[in-house]
Amino acid sequence: MPSEEVRGFASVLDGYENIWLDRDHNGWITVGFVGVDVAAYQSLLSAEFPGVGVVAVEMPYTRGQLEEIRQRVQRALPDDMDASNTYETRGVVEVFVGDLTPERVEQVADIVGDEPVCVSGWDPELRPAPGPQPIGGEGWRYLAEFDQTWLEGNLLLATNAADLSDLWTRIEASGSPPDVDFLNEIVVAFEVGHSGSCPETRLETIDVSDDMVYATIVHTSRERMCTDDYIPRTYVVAIMRDFLPPPPFQLAADIEDLDRITVSADLRVPGSVAAPADTEMIAVDPPRVATSTPLWISLGRPWHLTLDVSCGIGSLGEINAVLWVTTDGSTDLPAAWAPLAIDGLLDLEILLREGPTPTLTATIADLSVEYSPTPNPPPPCR
Repeated sequence: MPSEEVRGFASVLDGYENIWLDRDHNGWITVGFVGVDVAAYQSLLSAEFPGVGVVAVEMPYTRGQLEEIRQRVQRALPDDMDASNTYETRGVVEVFVGDLTPERVEQVADIVGDEPVCVSGWDPELRPAPGPQPIGGEGWRYLAEFDQTWLEGNLLLATNAADLSDLWTRIEASGSPPDVDFLNEIVVAFEVGHSGSCPETRLETIDVSDDMVYATIVHTSRERMCTDDYIPRTYVVAIMRDFLPPPPFQLAADIEDLDRITVSADLRVPGSVAAPADTEMIAVDPPRVATSTPLWISLGRPWHLTLDVSCGIGSLGEINAVLWVTTDGSTDLPAAWAPLAIDGLLDLEILLREGPTPTLTATIADLSVEYSPTPNPPPPCR
């Protein structure tokens, strides 16, 4: 899309405010104006850029007007709310309220009245509130935690006093290890990560699911944004032997962690010990999943897409804000592709080419299938 050419033409017109690609409408170039006859400007744009998807729209506020509204709203808000962002293309000021509850939204509405405001925040059910570290729960008890501790495979296991002494040394803990009744308990150290700007975490519980024992860690930091770094923290717990599953079972830092210890010894037996031969650190392959859409890819550059072929190959889903279906209407899996599907998933190389009629080609095993854009969603898979 010739966005820069359109910007250069439109930016000298009275009332020009902004330009953007409307990805909800096939990526059309959208030019926003304030206080003008947008129908007349649409005629100008269509005449200057024939055949180009470009549209003039009315914006409710200038950038300066929206900033004045933001400052006015900010002054009226309590200290635990913040109006730091403006969205010119939507004509609103964002108010961040922390926990996004009906009561908080109503409070904002009472404060701002008719001001153009959208409210954002955390889902309180998905973001646990801060609170003290539990001292234990069903089948386990909390022993200690340490920052800046790196564990091989994120896990350490101790089934007797000598193991615990070694564990204490490996995590560079000061002082003596805590008292543990190894006749009825074992000790596990779980390493988890947190953002350096959002450091608050809490070990909520130790869970047993089928043949896996894992920690549930919740992040309780209330910062609005967290940096994407990894700071290790280790929680050490004692787990009751009668809480453990029968062997073999796996230990994991959390249910999604791919590094695990497989334990073949029956640690439910009072005082039993896991010898080195009874434990094995394993790395579990991540589950294969289809590529989620909407997906954005570059023109003319090969891209990888994993397709769920349980409903055939008729549709690739939404790519670059367009639905793609086979050009010839075929849906059956080609015979050359069928042996390459693993667990109902097929790894394709896709290539998007522009033109009067854009095309998207999917290739595997030297066989290509061509896809074309469509405004109509495919029928539901049955």
